[in-house]
Amino acid sequence: MPERRPAVPGLYSIDDGDSPPLEGRRCLDCGYLFFPPHGFGCEACGAPPERVERAALEGAGVLRSLAVVHRHGGGGIEAPFTVGEIALDAGPMVRAVLTGSEPLAIGDRVRSVLCAVTAPAGGRGDDRGLWSRTVNANAGGGAGEEAVEKVELRFEKARR
Repeated sequence: MPERRPAVPGLYSIDDGDSPPLEGRRCLDCGYLFFPPHGFGCEACGAPPERVERAALEGAGVLRSLAVVHRHGGGGIEAPFTVGEIALDAGPMVRAVLTGSEPLAIGDRVRSVLCAVTAPAGGRGDDRGLWSRTVNANAGGGAGEEAVEKVELRFEKARR
């Protein structure tokens, strides 16, 4: 069985059960939560990077918008696919690929899930990323990683 690794390290956990958390950041000065993580400090109050800590953000929220992508020039994902903007319960807004067989509508509760992804052989996928402020900006694999299963975080309709 191949080793499992996140398609993009440092953005989400692959070992925390049914609905994996996202790796966000929290400002110790003002409490602002943000995703994706970065090393610039707080984007709300301007606190320096040393005043920002890691914060696990629950992979649950409300679908605020969605769009079906019919033509996509990047690697690592085949069109058509659906992208959604999710307001996480913790506060930050993220964009991610939506998955599952149930139809989705704006206002639906969604949760994070892990999905195996296939990257172009020997390539890194789309180095530009699919979109900004995304959960999976580059899901490509690298050469010599045949024994590694890449998993990425996507969102599906929450079970009741």
